Amino acid sequence: MSVFTRSKNFLIPLMVLLALLSNAFAAMPDAAAEAVEKSGNLGVIKGIVRDHGGSPIADATVAIFRTGTSKLLKQVRSASDGSFLAKILPGTYTILAVAEGFNPVTLQQIEVNGASQLNYGFKLERSGSGNTLPEKKLDRNNPKWVIRSAQTSRSIYQNREGNAPADENIVAKVAAQEAEVDGSEAKSSDRRGQTVIENYFAGTEDGAYAGLNFATNMHVAENADIVFAGQAGIGKGAPQRFETQVKFRPSDSHQIRLNTSFGILGSIDTENEERSLSQFSV
Repeated sequence: MSVFTRSKNFLIPLMVLLALLSNAFAAMPDAAAEAVEKSGNLGVIKGIVRDHGGSPIADATVAIFRTGTSKLLKQVRSASDGSFLAKILPGTYTILAVAEGFNPVTLQQIEVNGASQLNYGFKLERSGSGNTLPEKKLDRNNPKWVIRSAQTSRSIYQNREGNAPADENIVAKVAAQEAEVDGSEAKSSDRRGQTVIENYFAGTEDGAYAGLNFATNMHVAENADIVFAGQAGIGKGAPQRFETQVKFRPSDSHQIRLNTSFGILGSIDTENEERSLSQFSV
């Protein structure tokens, strides 16, 4: 009797443990089915990132933000053929694409529905080509644009919830004040010109020289501007160039430009005599 009692006392806990394990394994298929059902509600955003010439850009970053916020929700990188794919819950988002050496492109108010597939292509403009609005500004070297550029080009990894750091608040305040000043200047009929002058020292194989760069923007009328720009220097190899640009806007949808320039490209030896090589263009 004692042996049977001991065996019975050992079998009862073992049977209870086996019953619990069987219930746990029986519930696993239901949990897996629920996970698959949830993933089926995700929307798909895909496309190709290309440069302005149509060539694919590899390793470009495509970031997705909640519309109206700077909170980064998802980030993917493009493959060697420029393609990317991101899965995200339904909602309204802002999509940003950027790559090293290119200006970012942003798509606003992108609606993603459940189990939908959206295809978007990005064409990135190479930075420094002069085709973006900031690069076309005459005062693009002004510190205010440098500050705003640093504000907008900071890493997307730094986007987070909470109070903004002190330096960001200062930048935002300065930008708001400058926007008010720019708006008041735009409304004023008396538009003033602007002049920029800088000097420098440089050296080449022919020796060192001192140089001077200057530019003047004059508003001769409400719809006409004249820009004078040039380079001058003292010493062999110093640049010598003068350029004039006249811009006239007969209407809001038309603009006429006339450019003239004169420059000394260098010098050549002809019949044991050194002469300057110049060029004039219109």
